[in-house]
Amino acid sequence: MKYHIIVINLERTPKRKELIEAQFKKIGIKDYTFFPAFDSSNIINMSFVVPIIKGAGLGRRLSKAEISIITSHIAALKHSQIMDYENTIILEDDVILCEDWETRLNTLEELLPTTWEYVYLAGHSDYVQIPKSEEPLIINAPKMVGAFSYVINK
Repeated sequence: MKYHIIVINLERTPKRKELIEAQFKKIGIKDYTFFPAFDSSNIINMSFVVPIIKGAGLGRRLSKAEISIITSHIAALKHSQIMDYENTIILEDDVILCEDWETRLNTLEELLPTTWEYVYLAGHSDYVQIPKSEEPLIINAPKMVGAFSYVINK
């Protein structure tokens, strides 16, 4: 699978950047960009925050950190669109990559339908128990409340 990786990284967390760069080097990944995350410490006005309408956090308002990461993901997706990448992998800077990364991505590509739009590589759902598997596994995506690694198709 031909892809470009965008890593969402807070500039004030250089250690995370170093750790993921070390993983990339070990696996042989060279086509990546660090995308500066929106920093929650810069949010001053919380008057625009809306309550969560579904899931475990029902009724509470989004935190500054949640607003920042949602905004960072939207901006990274827009960056991918502007750069016209064919396939983009979006990662948060604290993911741990498996050593057989390329093999798993190639297997994933073989299993995907030709009309795929996005695939969660990992995530968190309050709605279903996601099975854990050592082998590549494709399931229909449940409603996700956290998505720290996913692939999007142009």
